[in-house]
Amino acid sequence: MRTLKALTLLSLLTLILSSAVSSAAATDVNLPYTVLDTDGISIVPAGEGRVVLNGTLFNTRTKQAVNLGIGAKEQILDVKTLSNPDKIIVLTRSKGQKILKYSFRMDGKLQQKSFINIRLGDQGKAQWTPGAAGTPEKVWVQRDKLFSVYKAPWNQAEASFDSTYRDTAYEYSNVIDWRASSSPYLVLEYDGSVIMGSQRYIAIVNMNDKSQQILEVDQNPYLDLQITGNKLAVTTNWLYQAFPANVEHPDSTRAQPLLSLIDLPAAASKVILNGKFEEKYDTASGWESELFGSQLYVKDVSAHSWSLYDLTGKSILSNQQAPPASGHEAHFIGWDTATREASFAIFSSSSQISVITLPVK
Repeated sequence: MRTLKALTLLSLLTLILSSAVSSAAATDVNLPYTVLDTDGISIVPAGEGRVVLNGTLFNTRTKQAVNLGIGAKEQILDVKTLSNPDKIIVLTRSKGQKILKYSFRMDGKLQQKSFINIRLGDQGKAQWTPGAAGTPEKVWVQRDKLFSVYKAPWNQAEASFDSTYRDTAYEYSNVIDWRASSSPYLVLEYDGSVIMGSQRYIAIVNMNDKSQQILEVDQNPYLDLQITGNKLAVTTNWLYQAFPANVEHPDSTRAQPLLSLIDLPAAASKVILNGKFEEKYDTASGWESELFGSQLYVKDVSAHSWSLYDLTGKSILSNQQAPPASGHEAHFIGWDTATREASFAIFSSSSQISVITLPVK
């Protein structure tokens, strides 16, 4: 009888939540082009309720979407937002395998479009960093294992780094993600192959002298990297599953590092927030965490709830009901303190973006 009551209550809760989602659903946004992000998703906050979802500018307050007007056959390489003056910078791969740089106002209006004469080829990737403290804007390029940094007039690289890792502790190492900073530092996330598994680790490279600092990753969760000033923010994700005993993976009996800040010059890491999550064998369990601007979103998968923290680890919201399952991942894109609503972007396999809003307790 208790089980039946619990299922009835769960069904009622699902019905109420589904009704709330239906009434709060915002809009569907077409996404007619391909992105080169590792997971095919790019989410960049633009302030005052705005967010750039791949190539679409969306306002969570007005529920208005603006297509930034990037060519349908261009591949998005990087998206950055700036303040003072406010603008959105987008790099794409041109038809000639070079780089196009777009500058948009915060209302989505195009300010400038220019070619950057750096040849990428069809597999190269690029990131843009703004000028800071007398340092000019730069473009960082990955061509297979070689990373190079350029500044105007873009004729040749001012520095390059071969990311081939020669540590014999691993059978094979490969860069699976990277971030460029406005300083001389390049951050590389490696996946090192070991027997029956792999181990992630981070290298911080000083492009001025090619020196590097290696940071091991405790418990080996999946990582997401973001540059915030002169620090690297590292968030983690994990879904519990069966793993061989000799392969390092998150232990549900131990607290997990959810957010760490790494000082780039010193290569010193500080764990800002830990969390402990129940491991279940009959249902999905684990955690998801992602940084949205200066706020950390953490979802408890088995409890189907989420909490929000600032960059000091201070709690902002706790134990909120997560969006209902849709077959696609929901990504946090901010909450409105006036309306007490949180917004989520859901990216479908058919290149559609659905944005939903949910009430916050």
